Amino acid sequence: MGRGGPDHRLHRDGPSAAGPAGPHRRDGRRAAEERLVSAGHAFVAGGTSGINLAIAHRYASEGWAVSVLSRSQDKVDAAVTELARSAGAAVNFSLSCAFGCPIEGDVPQAAVLAWCERAVDEIGAHGVTLCDTTGMAYPTQVLALVSAFRARWPQTELTLHFHNTRGMGLANVLAAIDAGADRFDASLGGIGGCPYAPGATGNVCSEEVVHALGWMGYETGVDLSMLLGAARRLQGLIGREVPSQLLKAGTRLEAPRTPASPA
Repeated sequence: MGRGGPDHRLHRDGPSAAGPAGPHRRDGRRAAEERLVSAGHAFVAGGTSGINLAIAHRYASEGWAVSVLSRSQDKVDAAVTELARSAGAAVNFSLSCAFGCPIEGDVPQAAVLAWCERAVDEIGAHGVTLCDTTGMAYPTQVLALVSAFRARWPQTELTLHFHNTRGMGLANVLAAIDAGADRFDASLGGIGGCPYAPGATGNVCSEEVVHALGWMGYETGVDLSMLLGAARRLQGLIGREVPSQLLKAGTRLEAPRTPASPA
């Protein structure tokens, strides 16, 4: 959910908790439908040169979201820059482990901002995604990093990707909103994980984020009852309960429902 593309940005009546870059709502349903019909997501391994770069260019020119995969960061940067120039494609730069690494531990804020500088100022990315891949972020850390990013790049679209591994996912979302983040990744039912982060759990739960923001006065443009119904159905599709606490307890003013209860 957020600003631009097929997503919803948030809107709150009166002063925004997110300051000058605070969220507002846009009607993204039509854009979502058009994008689902006209484009997909292509992952091109070795798409930094030769025929694979040509394949990546073809996808990008047709409106697909393209992820270029290579072991060389310099080659990826060069290929993405070329794709953006020749295909007229917008670039979003995603940084994994921006809040902590299972191998190196803490990731200095200066190091993250240096990568953002490379993405925005050198490559020309229109947006950046800061990923808490390992679920190590905490609210004051998020507030500091997002504030520093927004102070330097006030017009660049900023997305946050949080996992709820240590129970701080929703608190991190709220901290990021206060600092001026535009968009958030979330998953239905809170499912997900990470193969290289020990003990990793799912992303922040879509319905819990929508529920919390609704009570805080934000208009997300998402129908919470339909979202909860989809989460209940998801449990049957995957054959297990999902992590969503909201699905178990019900919304703030309704009686708890069991996972088997009808939507």
